[in-house]
Amino acid sequence: MALHTRRTVLTAGAIGLSTLAGCSSLEDDSTDEQPTDETDETDGRDRITDLDVEYLWFDTTDSVLEHETDGNSILLTEPGDLEALELHATPIEPDTDEPLAFLRAIEYDESSAILLEEQIMSCYQLAVQYVERRENRRHRVQLCETRHDPGFSCSVDDQYVQITMIELPVVTDEQSTRVSYGVRSNCRLPSEEEPNTETDTGGDAE
Repeated sequence: MALHTRRTVLTAGAIGLSTLAGCSSLEDDSTDEQPTDETDETDGRDRITDLDVEYLWFDTTDSVLEHETDGNSILLTEPGDLEALELHATPIEPDTDEPLAFLRAIEYDESSAILLEEQIMSCYQLAVQYVERRENRRHRVQLCETRHDPGFSCSVDDQYVQITMIELPVVTDEQSTRVSYGVRSNCRLPSEEEPNTETDTGGDAE
């Protein structure tokens, strides 16, 4: 299932990813219930699975994002937020002169955007499963680790930086809203996997 270079609707994508294998070991003490619809409310959490997402990969292990927020998770709530965002490298995938075009196309009077930056082994990628909106004004992104498509150029010894751009279909006008993310070691939906399995890796954006 191709995840890169185009927007991905995740309600079907999360299930398709469940057939992919070969992931590193990541653990956590939390578990979740499987979403039954595009939005699932559990314990005060509003889980959104119908999301547009785009991914960028960079042949470096250094940070490629610069923003006034000191962290690797960024929330954009209006077009002006893009002015404070800079990329210091050119992505190797997709091959584009406008890597942030996805963000510029978002209608910020109807949506918000989340950016995540993370190092990963070059033959793997972090795929978005869902975003939770929690009662404490916090957005939490759930990622899972899976192999790239066979045609993706990589070496088992290399590491890349991945930028994940998510269009969140809600308006968030409070800059104090927190953003974090967790990574699962496989892309099975929570109720399909054995007990175990996620870790919070990201910092908070405020």
